Amino acid sequence: MSEEPAKGTDIPLNHCGAFDEDAVFASVKDKYRQEQTEPQGVNPELQAAISDPNVLKLTSDADGVYFSNDKFELVVDVRGYKPENVKCIVTGNVIEVNASQTIQEANGSKSYEKSMSMNRAYQLPSQINPQTSVCNLSSDGFLYVMAAWNK
Repeated sequence: MSEEPAKGTDIPLNHCGAFDEDAVFASVKDKYRQEQTEPQGVNPELQAAISDPNVLKLTSDADGVYFSNDKFELVVDVRGYKPENVKCIVTGNVIEVNASQTIQEANGSKSYEKSMSMNRAYQLPSQINPQTSVCNLSSDGFLYVMAAWNK
């Protein structure tokens, strides 16, 4: 008899203001911006291939992961994905971030489809309580996940 995989719990997304302006992101925005001052890993060919400014803008392929005295913090760039297509799931001590989007376009007699997706999984230390996870999505496409340390 095969074991069924553990089912995760969706963490509701709180919709917030802009990343640099909303107070919800105050504890993490400076740390994240400091790391992002020099983009790394940008594929110029991919950047050039994505011509629609509303679809995706790549600045870096790095996520921000931070451990402070009272919490674990994570920032994931999900710009280009509609909020309803971004999911945050906790299963055991793993937080998963999934996003996908498909856009169908027509240009005269030709039509085509653009698809993109991203999946990230973060194994948390046992001292973190993933059930306390909170997800905040900024209006400009940054996902901020916070989970408290066990007391």
